[in-house]
Amino acid sequence: MKSLITILCLFYTYLNSYEISSKNININKKGVVLATFKNLGNAKEVSDKFYKYDTFIKETTTTKVPYYVVFAVNIDKKNLKTTLKKIKKRSKSAYITSDSRINQLSKTPIKLSNKQDITNTTKLKIKNEDNIDPTKKSLTIAFAKTKSEALSISDSLKNYDIYIRKSTSKVSDEYIVYIVNIKNSKFKNLSTKIKSKYPNLDETSKFRVNYFKKNHTKNSIFLPKTTISQNINNNKKVLVVNEIKKVKKNTITDTRYQDAKKLFNNKEYQKAIKILLELLNETPSNTAVNFYLGRSYYMIHDYEKASASYERITIADESHLRGRLELAQTYLMLGLKDDAIDSFNLVLKNDIPETVRKNINNKIKNINSQKQKYSFNGFVNLGITYDNNVNNTTMTKNYTVNNYEVTSKDIYSDTILNTLVNANYYYKLNDSFIFENKFTFINQLFIKDSKRLNTSDSSINVEQINQEDKKEMSYINNNLSFSNIKKSDLLTYGIDFSTIELAKKPYLDIYGLFVNHQKRYFSKITFYTSLKYFRKKYDTEYENLNSNNINITIGQSYPSDYYGNFNLVYLYTKEKRLVFDIDAPDKSSNSFMFGHNYNITDKLSLNESFYYSKIDEKSFNPSFYETIREDNLYNISLGLSYKVTKTTSLSSNYKYTKNDSNIIPFNYQKQTFGINIKKSF
Repeated sequence: MKSLITILCLFYTYLNSYEISSKNININKKGVVLATFKNLGNAKEVSDKFYKYDTFIKETTTTKVPYYVVFAVNIDKKNLKTTLKKIKKRSKSAYITSDSRINQLSKTPIKLSNKQDITNTTKLKIKNEDNIDPTKKSLTIAFAKTKSEALSISDSLKNYDIYIRKSTSKVSDEYIVYIVNIKNSKFKNLSTKIKSKYPNLDETSKFRVNYFKKNHTKNSIFLPKTTISQNINNNKKVLVVNEIKKVKKNTITDTRYQDAKKLFNNKEYQKAIKILLELLNETPSNTAVNFYLGRSYYMIHDYEKASASYERITIADESHLRGRLELAQTYLMLGLKDDAIDSFNLVLKNDIPETVRKNINNKIKNINSQKQKYSFNGFVNLGITYDNNVNNTTMTKNYTVNNYEVTSKDIYSDTILNTLVNANYYYKLNDSFIFENKFTFINQLFIKDSKRLNTSDSSINVEQINQEDKKEMSYINNNLSFSNIKKSDLLTYGIDFSTIELAKKPYLDIYGLFVNHQKRYFSKITFYTSLKYFRKKYDTEYENLNSNNINITIGQSYPSDYYGNFNLVYLYTKEKRLVFDIDAPDKSSNSFMFGHNYNITDKLSLNESFYYSKIDEKSFNPSFYETIREDNLYNISLGLSYKVTKTTSLSSNYKYTKNDSNIIPFNYQKQTFGINIKKSF
């Protein structure tokens, strides 16, 4: 049981069983991690449960402390999804392992223990498990290769209730010696007292004690205080329970450890791992070594090895909250949501800073929301915006409303009252497909300034201005989509419909089809692309503007640890008019946007953005000499947002816009300033 590398492989059929070695693993097929345990007994139990599959129990090779991973191997790729779905019904934490891991397993040598021939002895008249009190503590004392060795150990512990179970596993026959029925008040003193004689002792989990209590055997032994060791019954096949060796867990003074920490801080993770593995073989349960080893593996995105390091910490020191917190986060990266929640909840039971507690609760909430079949959320945003130059614009992001274009040299301002309502509903069809329905409503009420209303400029139609003073703009959008989730990929395709009204009269309808793809790299960086086709259909008065449109978007998002979130987006748009009109030519644009968001405090955040768009359109109007109209649009924005409560926030935003055009009427500059209050639900 103390070999450095041991791989145990078992495949069960309905009628008999045989041992599957690493040579029997087909590297062209897939594998699933069924579960991970700190003792071989639980691993064997799970292996038995999945007897229909080729199962393979692997002991970790990075440490002397046993750590067991149970695999189901030789699964056909075409049956992988169906198989995983069946497995998850019995093991929620199961996940598909990598091809490189399967290849590694197939090359690992097998080392099996020899069987021992054990014969019957005297039977006890009572069921041994009836003497075990599951409400009290138990200790796993030692493992014995022979019956006499187990009895020798029990004879030296006659002052305690002893329980012995014997394994007749395919790979080993061992006796496991336990002290049971220990009062909670005496447990710590007892552990300390006998630690020097039995350095490998470990607390037996409540799960194991309950298992003993409920699973009566013919070949287990209960030896109450001063019981003579000849009262033995040893004729039962039972699970092997592995001892977990604990060593000193304090930070070591070895200079190599300090060197490894420096390498980690300098982001030289591979070099740090090399040194830490050397230290790990010498002090396998040292929490400091395992912590930085886990962090190093995590930073290079090897989450399986990171989880092994963090689990060794929790085995050696159950009170190591940082290690358990890191373990929970690593489980999340592996897709083990139930295990992550369990680890998070264990941390929450302790006295921790309120900010940490808040973050953990938010993570648990997000995990649970992802597990729900359906959800509904949205927000209402109310605001007021001052625009010092109306010039050809509204507050909508995607569409320009031409009614407000001003060609006068004078600058006129608007005060705009904004109302925005957003509602989202999604339904999870299964683990891979999600249906979403998004609804957005925007209303903008424009209030013209007195200067414009009282103008004496003969080029301005005052009657038209008075009409516009009563105008408002309404925008409604409904978006239906299906999303397909595959590990780090998200593919979304769907349809949407938008309509715009001016002064409560129809103005513009937009029908669209879209396909979006997102892919996450290195756990943080998200790369996304979008292709959208849509048709603009205007009211009869403006039908010369009807067009077919194509949008192509390419973007990247990077949330950094210290400097906030960064976004970089490129957008190409092509607009093709359906009817030739010298005043409404085709146009195309190339746009770039850089955005940054930074959390100054937990409640206050800063956001900045820079936007540039080059718009080209062929003008056939003789007044412009058939030149190509070029607009260069620049936009700089700066905003602050303050979270008043969990669902309410206040924000302000300043935006400067400049449009340089080679056709004078389309040159303009403007500034806007807005204040908004947002309520989520």
